[in-house]
Amino acid sequence: MRAPRLHCVTALIAVLILLAAGCSTIENGRCWGEDATLAPGLRRLGEAAKNAAGDPKVWGPALGAVLLQIDGWDRRLSDWAVRHAPVYGSPVRARKASDALITVSNVTYWGSVLATPCADQPLAWLTAKAKGSAVGVAANQLTFHLIRFLQETTRRKRLYDDADLSSFPSLHTSYAASQVMSASRNVECCAISESAISSIVHGLDSITLAMAWARVEGRRHYPSDVLAGISLGYFLSAFFNDAFLGTGVSREISIDVEASSEYLGFRMRWEF
Repeated sequence: MRAPRLHCVTALIAVLILLAAGCSTIENGRCWGEDATLAPGLRRLGEAAKNAAGDPKVWGPALGAVLLQIDGWDRRLSDWAVRHAPVYGSPVRARKASDALITVSNVTYWGSVLATPCADQPLAWLTAKAKGSAVGVAANQLTFHLIRFLQETTRRKRLYDDADLSSFPSLHTSYAASQVMSASRNVECCAISESAISSIVHGLDSITLAMAWARVEGRRHYPSDVLAGISLGYFLSAFFNDAFLGTGVSREISIDVEASSEYLGFRMRWEF
């Protein structure tokens, strides 16, 4: 998919959020953002961290980044992506698309903020929106500074540029992932069907994936760089939203282990 078409699709997703997510209150009967707090308590902090770490969108990319270190697959996949440019057509177009996708992720997040349920009174609406969006902004800023710290610490050479030591993790990708996860959490607050929520969230995830591949195809990052960026961006935003936003949306993750002399099995249950 070329960049212009991609931007049209993601812009349409943002519009669908605004059209589909209208409702008066969230699950707990309150306005979105009204219960945002700086002191959620240790129990809620622990639950938020556990649920965020247990999300397949967090540990899946992290595991993928580790596996790509086997037998040089990280570099092999990078070389193949740059040589064939199957999605964007060229590294130059891929880099331009990644810059544009930063704007798309920003528009998507703020569109989801506007779409969340809230009071009809202007002052109450403004106060709740300001408190709620502050959580998303804080998550995004923490992601930005953490990624910059990790880049300065790891000092991994940029793909095809030995003078640039800021390859790991991908800042563009983590930024987009952070915005997308916050937007997804906002969509989950709305009184629409589970199938509609699932469709919108999958659509939002495509923004993160498009960004990640653009950074690889654009000769700016190894695949493990962007996978680490996805994992960190999703984790921090999921943690911040669940811990500090106070939406009351149920989200339980449990992992059961079944073992015998013949097999070892794992079963995950994720409720939201």
